[in-house]
Amino acid sequence: MKPRILIAGGGTGGHLFPALAVADELRKRGAEVMFAGTRSGIEARVIPQRDYPIRYLWLSGFNRRRILSNLLFPFKVLTSLLQSIQIIISFKPQAALGTGGYVCGPVLLVAALMGTPLILQEQNSFPGITTRLLSRLAKIVFLNFKEAASYLRDGIEWRHAGNPVRVGFDEVDREKAVARWGLNQNLPTILVFGGSQGAISINRAIEENLPQLSERCNLIWSRGYIDKSDTSAWQGPGTLIVKPFIDDMPNAYAASDLAVCRSGAMTLSELQAAKLPAILVPYPFAAGDHQRHNAEVFCKYGGSVMIDNKDLTGERLFAEITKLLDDKDKVEKMRHALSELPEQNAAAAIADELIIAAG
Repeated sequence: MKPRILIAGGGTGGHLFPALAVADELRKRGAEVMFAGTRSGIEARVIPQRDYPIRYLWLSGFNRRRILSNLLFPFKVLTSLLQSIQIIISFKPQAALGTGGYVCGPVLLVAALMGTPLILQEQNSFPGITTRLLSRLAKIVFLNFKEAASYLRDGIEWRHAGNPVRVGFDEVDREKAVARWGLNQNLPTILVFGGSQGAISINRAIEENLPQLSERCNLIWSRGYIDKSDTSAWQGPGTLIVKPFIDDMPNAYAASDLAVCRSGAMTLSELQAAKLPAILVPYPFAAGDHQRHNAEVFCKYGGSVMIDNKDLTGERLFAEITKLLDDKDKVEKMRHALSELPEQNAAAAIADELIIAAG
């Protein structure tokens, strides 16, 4: 019989894409995989496209800044627990994986209490509250950053395995990627993105510099679904590609010489896999300031530089971009530093553990 694996994780791409990387590995091994998520998270759009079944919970995160918006929170938690019981009874998972986000809480709690072996994967150097709470019930916690272990309770088994990364980030040919995007082959290319939600501060800083950037480089810009920045100042000769979201990130990474982005754990793992130097702007409101912790750990190896979000201006960003574009030796050293970071096949390691747990 095929092992049945339940996977919960989503809300943002940082939680979802590691889960998908493990799911793809499990699929290769003949396992039956089902996802649990919410209709408001990125998983509602991406999972069906990847041809995986998904069951939805009526749940949302607790909003610490808009307290009145949480009036339905207790009812959502109760409803999601009942929905989780239905999912476990109907699917009968033999093992479950959680990759973070509030959706993990109810369904993995119910799964563990009903006897399903639980495995967690934590992307950040400061573990999220869901990981910290569920880790007491988990068979093992896989960590992207070994520094995260210090935040887990004593006695919890953990393994430093890196982050599961989608297939293809180190396999795309640069020339084909440049041609695919229709870029000016005589200019370097900057990739700008803020994760699946976009990044307003980065978008504003880029918008201020469109005339200067258009003379120096190509720009592939993923600005989110809400942002409507004015791009009329772009004149060329560089090529401008603007999208709300980039589905084909392997080709975007392969075509680029430098990235400007947040420092979510999945982003850093993909930068490492693609060997792409970056200017990191940590999201300042991330839980436990984990994006700053991520960036500091990553920059320590020399593969990136960091600008605090509070210090980010158009002038500061353009100065940093110019400094790197004018110093090819520096960029090459950053690229080499990324290649020196330890690489682990986290997706395979986690899939191995899930198959064993499913027994």
